[in-house]
Amino acid sequence: MAHIMNLIGDAFRRPFDQLNAFMLSFSQMFYHAGSRKRRYLQFMSGKHPTRQKATMAPNPCATRWNSWFSAVQYHSEHFKLYKEFIEMEIKVSGSSAPQSVERLHEMLQNEDMAQCLQVQLSIMADKCERILQLLDIFQSRKPITTKVFDYFEDLQMNFTANKELQYESCAEHFEGLDVHHATKTHILNLVHLAYSNAEEKLTKYMSEGQPAINFLREVRVFDPRYISFMEDSVSGYTHIPGFSAVPNDEFDAYFQRLGPAALKASACGVVDLDVFWDGLLERLPVLSALAKRYKDVIRLTSGVFERDELKIDCGPDSEDEVEDSLDT
Repeated sequence: MAHIMNLIGDAFRRPFDQLNAFMLSFSQMFYHAGSRKRRYLQFMSGKHPTRQKATMAPNPCATRWNSWFSAVQYHSEHFKLYKEFIEMEIKVSGSSAPQSVERLHEMLQNEDMAQCLQVQLSIMADKCERILQLLDIFQSRKPITTKVFDYFEDLQMNFTANKELQYESCAEHFEGLDVHHATKTHILNLVHLAYSNAEEKLTKYMSEGQPAINFLREVRVFDPRYISFMEDSVSGYTHIPGFSAVPNDEFDAYFQRLGPAALKASACGVVDLDVFWDGLLERLPVLSALAKRYKDVIRLTSGVFERDELKIDCGPDSEDEVEDSLDT
């Protein structure tokens, strides 16, 4: 799932060519430039004297999945200071200024381009939050098997809403800026394309692209929170191995009485699944055994995911190859 979220994130950020060029130049101006790094940190410390320590911008890296979005959030916070720093670097470097510094100087001296970059950074820093949250969730050790499908459904609705209402969802990021109409339209078109790309990628994995998606859809039945909209018969669960052996009386007892009662008695509608299913081992032996086996299936496979992650990151060169490896 973390691999999938990384591919979705790549699709989401791909339309922002200008923003990518800016971030690349920003990273490049510090390559093998220790003195420039020191000047930058000193400059940022002077601008934020109350902070404990100034830091460099995160370096976007393909092998660290959230690094591009983390860099966006950093640049969005500090963007208004960059013009002054780059002007200082132009004076310090003179005719020996590297191309990366000159490109940044050209971008930031152009008021329209600078505003365009500022708005794009602000939008992306805001809109990437959900992607970052899911990346963190999917890379954690905490079992979330019964929640995965809902996470993806919520993300799909988020993408659809933002794609269709891109102006309404982005209006706050234009406030206080005198952005030309053509520039605003261009940015909104980029946002629409970004969400369209991400939605298309997500839809692929909500269907045939993730072989386990039907299992993840059905395994929610082991959480009482979901039973109100799940199939109400054993025959409706064909993608959970062994579920056909569940006696109908066990399933009916859980579905009609025990599950709803536990949900009603729970705090804030959250049931401790370990306690719940341990308590039903004698009354629902077959169903409880399956629930205990599959509700935390991530515990059984986390090592495999780690090995696959290394293989995929180090091997394929193209997105298609990555997706082929992921499917395998």
